[in-house]
Amino acid sequence: MSFDDPPTKNGKREGTERFISDKPGDVSICAKIDEVGILSFISFGWVFNYLWKTYRGKSEPCTSWKCSIFDSANVNMSRLEVMWNEELKNKPDNPSLFRVILSFMKYRLILACIIFALCLCFGFIGPTCLVRGLIAFVEDPKRTDSGGVDYIFGAYIVGTMLLVEISRVLLYGACWAVSYRTGIRVRGAVLSLMYKHLMNARTQRNHTPSEIVNVCANDGQRLFDAVTFAPLVLVGPFVLVGGLVYLLKVIGWPSLAGIGVFFIFDVVQAILGVTMVRFRNRAIKQTEKRMNLMGEVIRCIRIIKMNAWEHLFINRINEVRAKEQHSLKVAGYAVSLAIATGTIVPVVATIVTVLVVVAVGSDLKASDAFSSVTVFFVMLFGIRMIPYGSRYLAEASQSIRKIQKMLLYPVYDDALSLPKTRDVAMSFKNAKFVWDVVEEKPEKPSKKSKKKRAETVTEAEPLKPNERNDFALNELNVVINKKELIGICGPVGSGKTSFLHSIVGQLSHDSGDFSIAGAPVLVSQVPCILNATVRENILFGLAMNTQRYYR
Repeated sequence: MSFDDPPTKNGKREGTERFISDKPGDVSICAKIDEVGILSFISFGWVFNYLWKTYRGKSEPCTSWKCSIFDSANVNMSRLEVMWNEELKNKPDNPSLFRVILSFMKYRLILACIIFALCLCFGFIGPTCLVRGLIAFVEDPKRTDSGGVDYIFGAYIVGTMLLVEISRVLLYGACWAVSYRTGIRVRGAVLSLMYKHLMNARTQRNHTPSEIVNVCANDGQRLFDAVTFAPLVLVGPFVLVGGLVYLLKVIGWPSLAGIGVFFIFDVVQAILGVTMVRFRNRAIKQTEKRMNLMGEVIRCIRIIKMNAWEHLFINRINEVRAKEQHSLKVAGYAVSLAIATGTIVPVVATIVTVLVVVAVGSDLKASDAFSSVTVFFVMLFGIRMIPYGSRYLAEASQSIRKIQKMLLYPVYDDALSLPKTRDVAMSFKNAKFVWDVVEEKPEKPSKKSKKKRAETVTEAEPLKPNERNDFALNELNVVINKKELIGICGPVGSGKTSFLHSIVGQLSHDSGDFSIAGAPVLVSQVPCILNATVRENILFGLAMNTQRYYR
């Protein structure tokens, strides 16, 4: 441990603050995405050079583009941190990370929704006006003053159709381009804020390092997917309103039969979506439980081998995995049915509409029929992404709740009291330290588990509230001078590890006097080794200096 550094004003580690808050080395050099024009941005043409070099094998393994300063985790994390602190200040009893994230990206989300709405409008104008006008022109060509066919008018309709479709494609690409950058900013800001808070948190409660890595890897991607699909889910259903108005105007009340087919399938899609969300959330919980169990097995593999508990843990892992697979299968079946039923909706709606029109004896022109079929497919285009978006939004809601719990962990004490004499490194006088009590909600037992509990007699009864045991260090009296080499020995469970954690501030100081000279540093025995080559584990991303290692 090192006690040379003076304590900071807020009690946080200065090295951590310096690592988080440093600015990029060279801000003057802009990223490539910030230099391109709007057409190249929305069409992703600026990526072509890199893809072409990669395809031809000319790109080097270390080739990487500079991250845009507007997309960097540092800039977005600072902005999100200010908004999160305001949320904690205004609503300390019920803070909401979802509300903060929504406020963080609301302008870009509104912009993406407007772009996607324009995309749907252009996609709606094509079949409703231009296709119908072109077919009507073929049925009854427009004549010139001389009596000939006005081909210029037909070419005008075709050219307008081409322009509308190009605009629709570009707007669709612009929606994804804006959403991608928004997702990158949200993911970087949330994960950086969580990392910074955990670096200053007093304890990680019942979360293991593997769980935190899982949050950074999986939950960050879930946030990214939810943000990118959010405009499609929010704006997509509005195309049904436009289709309803157009079909009622062109075909009349018989079009309500086709609209009814759409709404019936929407109800089916909603039921499948709720089923998918429910079982997807169950699968996420089972996955986390399985990963925690696997991490426990890896950490305690020696004890498991010594006591021959292999089959016991194998059965436990298989049981959790079976529940996880069941939830994943049901969620997968729900998504598959939602996608499969969505593709046949326009065909079924068209058939039902035509049958009703024929049954009532009404006339249906070719232009109206073709335009109606195209409108049904446009309506499908507006709602076909809803199953995917619902899945991503459900997963993101679980991730936000999980990250919010971590952001509410207590941080280190703000004030560090110094010892009265300069030679003393730390002093404990009748000090008491306690671990944070983790309050877990009991799971609702299923019918099978109730039967098993009724059959088994060796089930352990839970502790009553007045019998709860808080692990603590009581009446700690220790004085350690500077430059002393101290060894701590004792039986298992005597509090050696708790004593070290109390020094670094991971235990709550309950009573007594505790003073320390400077910020301590704890070096654990767990090596920091990446899943990479030996060189990368030594360099950690730095350039290779051969003169330093080969001399």
